[in-house]
Formats: sequence, structure tokens, C-alpha cells
Amino acid sequence: MNSTLAAELRRWVGRDLMVRVLVLTLLQTLFLSACTTTSNSFLKETSQTQLQQKLLTGASTQTDVKRALGTQYRELISEGELVWVYTYVHQNNLAGNLFPFFSAAQTDDFVKRDLVIYFDSDKRVKNFKLRDHSL
Repeated sequence: MNSTLAAELRRWVGRDLMVRVLVLTLLQTLFLSACTTTSNSFLKETSQTQLQQKLLTGASTQTDVKRALGTQYRELISEGELVWVYTYVHQNNLAGNLFPFFSAAQTDDFVKRDLVIYFDSDKRVKNFKLRDHSL
């Protein structure tokens, strides 16, 4: 009977341990996914004035831009012109990560900024736009 009691006790301790591991894993996943930041973090604090000092229209080349801002997030052709896009996204939305229907209601925890740079045929900055997005 003593060995049966010991076996039963080991079974309960093992089950309790599995529950603890499961709960800790879920909590860890929850907190790690509560805050998401992607791409070019320099855009977080950059102003239009600061960009005008770095990106000289008609003078700054693609090499100058890459040296000043790093690698672009996306490169595309729009109306025959080369366009580089730098993007910063930050989301701090615990409830929205757990329940997607909360995301639509909680917009103040979502920040997205795009810097769109248009180049001319000489591979110099033709124009650029800094855009803030909110959902």
C-alpha cells in the first residue's frame, strides 16, 4: 500500500508540474507578444525638419540615403520612378494580442510611420514624404 501511495503522489506532483509549465508558457507567450516593434526605429523620433537636413532634394544620392538611414524596408517602381520605403511600426496592445476584436477599439497603442523617398533618373532624391498612420 505504501508503494501505491507513493506512485499516486508522483502522479499528482507530475500533473501539477505539467500545469505549472503550461501556465508559465502561456504567460510568457502573452507578455512577449504584448509589444511589437518592427523595422526602422530611427523613424520613431525623426521630424520632417531632420529629414530635410539629411535628404537634400536633387543632391543626395541613393548611397547617401543608405549611409544616413540604412537599408530600406521596401523598394518599388512607381510610374517609372524608383521608390524606397522605410517603415516603423510599434504596437503595444496586450488585449488586442489576446482578443483581436479589441485591436480595432484600442488605436492609441499603434504607431506606424512611413518615409517614402522618390528618386529621379540620376538616382538622386527627387522628393520624400513622412507619413503617420493610425487605425
